[in-house]
Amino acid sequence: MENEKTDLQRFVELYKSFGIECKVNQVDVPHQYSHMATKDQYIVLTDGRSDHEATSDGRFNGYGMFSDIVFDANGKFKSQGFWE
Repeated sequence: MENEKTDLQRFVELYKSFGIECKVNQVDVPHQYSHMATKDQYIVLTDGRSDHEATSDGRFNGYGMFSDIVFDANGKFKSQGFWE
């Protein structure tokens, strides 16, 4: 299984195939807008409601919605939250 991609790498590549460049943030302290993101993990946010960079695209829609996708320090998917 040499060179197997992490969940995070596959996630970023999937969104890139749709024309969406994901902004991946490494979490250095527990994240204020995520119940799951802790230190040394990675988070992809889908709006600007935080102190981290967010992935933004007109195809993400909803009333006041945002999402956080959390990956552990090894890039393994941990959780996804939807908030409004």
